[in-house]
Amino acid sequence: ASFAVQEPLGEVRVVPLKQGVFGALGRLYMNFGGQTFHCTGQFVGGLDVVLTAGHCAVHCVGDPRFFGDAVFYAGYEDGVWASAHRWQFAAVYKSWALRGRHRYDFCFIKVRTPGVAALGLRGYTGRSPMTAVGYSNSYFSAERAVYVNGETAVVQGSEAEAEFPGCVLMKDNGLGKGASGGAWVCEGYAESLNSFNVTGFTEEMYGPRFDEETVELFEFVRSGGGAGADAPA
Repeated sequence: ASFAVQEPLGEVRVVPLKQGVFGALGRLYMNFGGQTFHCTGQFVGGLDVVLTAGHCAVHCVGDPRFFGDAVFYAGYEDGVWASAHRWQFAAVYKSWALRGRHRYDFCFIKVRTPGVAALGLRGYTGRSPMTAVGYSNSYFSAERAVYVNGETAVVQGSEAEAEFPGCVLMKDNGLGKGASGGAWVCEGYAESLNSFNVTGFTEEMYGPRFDEETVELFEFVRSGGGAGADAPA
């Protein structure tokens, strides 16, 4: 099984987590100063690296603090999950942690135990529509993963490009909070993710446009950030 755009644009459906590559998805729980938060994550590029949003991993942009602990529950649905994976190593770009540039609102987390399914990872191809996934607070109280199909395009226009450079817009995507970090999928590959929406425009979301820098950070994390791995700036 693979992600395929079949349903009408904007129609939210439950993800069949037990079918093939859908098992890559899960809920990511993080602890910040004794408080627990959840976002959406998924294995990408292999069975030991989880992709999520940068703002899920680093609070207080400008005074960056990574989560104190994190567990990824693959295949999470209604309080049960297929497997649990504790974090080992994680990284974001300084352009997100220090400056809050949405273009870099992504994070890769290396986990200690392997999953059973993974999406591919590649730069944004411009193909549209795409499929956004996530554990949205607006559907099933974030207890079930859902997906929605929407038209995507690189942010254009002088005002929009100045405010959100390097971002992609997906219309008909109203997943919102809880779905942060959920991938935008095309042909089984993650090409962006749910990052943010603009007040008053709840049926569309923005995401970072994946490119060679995204893949570079993934490779850095997959290597464990150890010897022979150059840390991205």
